[in-house]
Amino acid sequence: MAKSSIVSEEILSIPNNRYETTKALEFYTNALKDCTSSFFATLCRSSLILVKELLRSKATCNSESIQILEHITCSNLAPSDCRAESFYILGMYYLEKGRDCGELRELWTGHSSFSDGIERTRSDRTSPTPTLDKAKDLLFQAASISGPASSLKSRNILRSLALTVGPDKSIHENGISAGELIHSSIGSTARQMVSRNFATPRNKSHDTKSIFDAYDCPISDRTLRQRNLSKMYQIGCNVLPISWDFVAMAICPTGEVLISVLKVTKHSKDRNKMHYETVCIFPDKSLPYHEGTRIAETLLQPFDDIMERSKRQLSGIDLEIANDIFNKKKETKQAWWDERHELDEELLHLLEHIDATYFKPSCVQDLISHVNTTNNKEEEEDCTFCCSDLSARFEEACMVDERDSVAGDKCIPDKDELQKLTVAKLKERLIIEGVSTKEMRSLRKAALIDLLQAQLSRKKTQKQNSMNKGPDLPEFNTSSSCTFLILDENLVRLPFEGIETFRGKTVCRIPSLPFAITRLCRMNPLHSDSFPQIDPSQTNYVIDPESNLAATQKCISTVLSSISERNDWNWAGVIGENPPKEFMEKSLKEKNSLYLYFGHGAGERFFSRTDVEHVLGSGERKDKELDLDDIHQCRSSMILMGCSSGDLVSVNSDRGVRSLVNQMHYEPEGAALSYLCAGAPCVVGNLWDVTDRDIDRFSVSLLEGIFQNNKTHMNIAKCVASSRNACKLKYIVGAAPVVYGIPVSLKSI
Repeated sequence: MAKSSIVSEEILSIPNNRYETTKALEFYTNALKDCTSSFFATLCRSSLILVKELLRSKATCNSESIQILEHITCSNLAPSDCRAESFYILGMYYLEKGRDCGELRELWTGHSSFSDGIERTRSDRTSPTPTLDKAKDLLFQAASISGPASSLKSRNILRSLALTVGPDKSIHENGISAGELIHSSIGSTARQMVSRNFATPRNKSHDTKSIFDAYDCPISDRTLRQRNLSKMYQIGCNVLPISWDFVAMAICPTGEVLISVLKVTKHSKDRNKMHYETVCIFPDKSLPYHEGTRIAETLLQPFDDIMERSKRQLSGIDLEIANDIFNKKKETKQAWWDERHELDEELLHLLEHIDATYFKPSCVQDLISHVNTTNNKEEEEDCTFCCSDLSARFEEACMVDERDSVAGDKCIPDKDELQKLTVAKLKERLIIEGVSTKEMRSLRKAALIDLLQAQLSRKKTQKQNSMNKGPDLPEFNTSSSCTFLILDENLVRLPFEGIETFRGKTVCRIPSLPFAITRLCRMNPLHSDSFPQIDPSQTNYVIDPESNLAATQKCISTVLSSISERNDWNWAGVIGENPPKEFMEKSLKEKNSLYLYFGHGAGERFFSRTDVEHVLGSGERKDKELDLDDIHQCRSSMILMGCSSGDLVSVNSDRGVRSLVNQMHYEPEGAALSYLCAGAPCVVGNLWDVTDRDIDRFSVSLLEGIFQNNKTHMNIAKCVASSRNACKLKYIVGAAPVVYGIPVSLKSI
């Protein structure tokens, strides 16, 4: 055994020495065949290190390596983690062979409209997939041994197995579909965190525990897994609206992206049915497949670069520039704003690339087509709801001396001023002003400028007429459609809500399907197509607790006072100081209430995530039967308008290309997720750092949209989507706010 350790160390230090490598592989092959002692586990781990190092260095997985892996998988002496990893490496070896020979693409394009618009069944395929079938069997063995998807290895195994299973019309012989595997591979940590609170086996929440355990039941125990999944689907069919879609999106270890949509459909007169539809987006053939590098290089790295530049700009890293801006030196201030607009445009282009690559292909559009057609006309009108009125109110509240670039400016810009804008910016302004993309098609820059001036003039006339009629805000239709994004650990930081496919639509994020099902069960909606409602009179707020955001404090407090006074609501709030713990506990435990926060971060300095998880996340264990409210004491929905208040980060993440290559072992976590796990129905937060003045514009628009004279209310998620247009920078600020949980709305009183 000492000899084996010496050999492996020498080989690992000289990876290019073919002779030494061959000798080491021969040694391990023979040793694994002959060894029957307690040292076998050590020998397994040592040999796996060598094989993985050879694979990592792009060396060929030769016959000796295959023999080593096969011997480990067949041995009863091998530790379970070594057997799972060996099955996984072997499965990936055959998966890559199947992909290189075209079997993988044929498996997916032969079942969807992705390649040629013709849908084909498995029996219609001319070429069998023997290599992929071998990979599928090996990966299934790996999935049966490995633990839940809270570990990186298990997540990769499930996603790779989903690739080999193929579209959901072809089900694995063990009853596993690609969609079920993808949904199982995301949000496991959050599911287990919630499930641990339901420790009492005989209580009213036993069904809730089985729902949260369903995706994490061992694949090897098919009976238990199927029983819990069936129970989850049955309850889901009873409470989930048919117009809700659950879109799971994950990056596979080999670079493909799997998008799986779970829907509730009408099955019979008295019964609904839940089913998955999954598509595969293949990487560009010109780029390498290894470790998802295409995603990292074309999406994650550019996005992280934009965020890093934005954060550096906002942090005041150059004090001289910061002082110049404060002292209103024109040249420095203009340069600062030019950089902000440049970042905004770069993020716009990146989002356009995401939309074109991952959501515009016909196969994806087929999955989410009804989201784009449901109440399309009404949603387009909602998307620009009263931005001009709200911008004017904002400026009045803040007494800002800048001219806005949003609808509602006092003056219509002249042609020279508009000539400075790029074509992309002109089209963006036209969309904000209600011009359809069809009207702009094939127009040159000069024509776009003329069209924008005409539209601004028309809206200015309409605004003057509406002001003469009175200050009433318009009523809005409350559409019941909603898209839920379930994103893997790498994609969760991207603002998918800002792409054209989802912009202006009701979009929420959840860690996993059980969070939506249990929240609806808990809030007991009147019928399946209504949004859960909260009581607007039970609103509590905290504004600028660190007392260093004077403009925010003045603006938001003015708006909140106006809303509460006109509706005769006696709201409780704390301004300019840290609220006591008792205030926070009361605010967050109050059923069907709303908590508003405007300050830095998510308010963790005075109410930490530990407070959330310990104070709100577990009720007192009693001998009596417990229900869901006894376990989850956070009953308030919340709006957290601080920098990065909605950001979720893995404790070992190194964002950028290395986050995929060096492996992100732990799933992301953050304040918003802690509140969801503690029971909050809905949490609004920002994915990254934003400027206070622009996010205040968003906040004013959001508040007016939610509390619109107590008339017909849109749900909070739709108000968030509509309020993005109130920001001067529509993407670097406007795309930052996202909604976690379910789209609650305010009930009329």
